[in-house]
Amino acid sequence: MTTIEIALATQSASISLADLRPIAAVLTKQAQQHVLPIWGVGARVTVLEDLQHVPHGVSPIILQDAVPGGMHGVHTMDNGIAFAVVLAAAGWPLAVSHEFVEMIVDPAGTKTVPGRKMQIVDGAAQDTADRVDYILEVCDPVEDQSFGYMIDGVLVSDFYTQHYFDDTADPQKQYSHTGKLTRPRQVGTRGYLSWHDPQSDQLQQMRLFDGLQIVTLPNQPGAATADTPIHLRSFIDRHSETPRIARMRQQPL
Repeated sequence: MTTIEIALATQSASISLADLRPIAAVLTKQAQQHVLPIWGVGARVTVLEDLQHVPHGVSPIILQDAVPGGMHGVHTMDNGIAFAVVLAAAGWPLAVSHEFVEMIVDPAGTKTVPGRKMQIVDGAAQDTADRVDYILEVCDPVEDQSFGYMIDGVLVSDFYTQHYFDDTADPQKQYSHTGKLTRPRQVGTRGYLSWHDPQSDQLQQMRLFDGLQIVTLPNQPGAATADTPIHLRSFIDRHSETPRIARMRQQPL
């Protein structure tokens, strides 16, 4: 079992250390009781009072009133340490949970999982015979608040399971923690799924925002290699404004 050390910090005038402490306890419970049995990784979450002195091996998640690039949040790496910055806006605990779960499942942000490529036929998603490399972002297909669930009165993010990339559906299998996903590679309302197509060397997404569509992301960085890993999540964050993210921007604390 792997236990990752995470610390919540705030640089926002509207969020105090006292606001962070109950969220840290909730995230620890989510990791140990829900993420660990599915993904084999847990986490211990504390509150960090001084960002100038981050303990060795601790990955911070920082609440800020403005995020660089105008994003709602981003997770990336700095000197081998994963960290995330999240916008201090309405619904921030759900956004923190989203970043948190994705960070502990794939701290480096470079993992991919092979699976059958999707296409859209008559407005519905269908499998193809082609294979692509799906970016391991366990919360994106269920990122909307309608897929969240409660822990001690706090809304946290659902996440998909390791069966999510199976080739075929099995009613006996669980595809997300809450069970709201019922088949492999399903994209929930206002969610998305990203992949790298090795044939075209493009990053693409299936989105269910205003209707189901597949889009090609701009300025794709090329395929990751063992020598030059790409922090794919950071790149995708910069090109993926979902309806929930747009609402967060419009609803400051």
